[in-house]
Amino acid sequence: SRCPRKFWCNEVTKDRVAGSVNLWQFCEISSKSTIYSILQQVLARRGQKRVYMKIQGDEKEMITALIGGNANGVKTPPLVMFPYQRLPSNIVKDMPASWAFGRSPNGWMTAESFYEYITNCFYPWLTTNNITLPIALFVDGHSSHVTYHLSEFCREKGIILIALHPNATHLLQPMDVSVFRSMKYHWYKAALDYPKKN
Repeated sequence: SRCPRKFWCNEVTKDRVAGSVNLWQFCEISSKSTIYSILQQVLARRGQKRVYMKIQGDEKEMITALIGGNANGVKTPPLVMFPYQRLPSNIVKDMPASWAFGRSPNGWMTAESFYEYITNCFYPWLTTNNITLPIALFVDGHSSHVTYHLSEFCREKGIILIALHPNATHLLQPMDVSVFRSMKYHWYKAALDYPKKN
């Protein structure tokens, strides 16, 4: 029997997109997901696969980074979400010029922030870098990534938005499986080490 996912990807590639340069994906990394079990040994119940660190006070706030790229290794400008009502001036000043940043009460990605990123950062970046459209953009099927307004914008601009099953990107997205695992490890480690050093 034929694998439906493989067949579906072949159809998208054959009908709408020419070559791996036009297959793009985004992945979110969040400091809230700090998992001790990948960093060091801890005491926990037998069989427990994830052991979370106990946090206090404002440590519940997190920073979320949206990182993207294509199958040829070209990286998109990242989007960093902060848990502030108003961004501190030192953060705005120190951010690289090509990066996008946003805010939400808890630092999570929001539908508005993702839409603003696609329309004001990602699409202009595609045109500035002469990326041939249409492109296929794989995203987590979370509600913040799939809205009517975003779908309409993407359809008009030649961005084929492909939503994978929510919260399953660690199984389905190639970059999440092969590239971002190491990056997430270092992100989580830095998130743990920062409060100790500052």
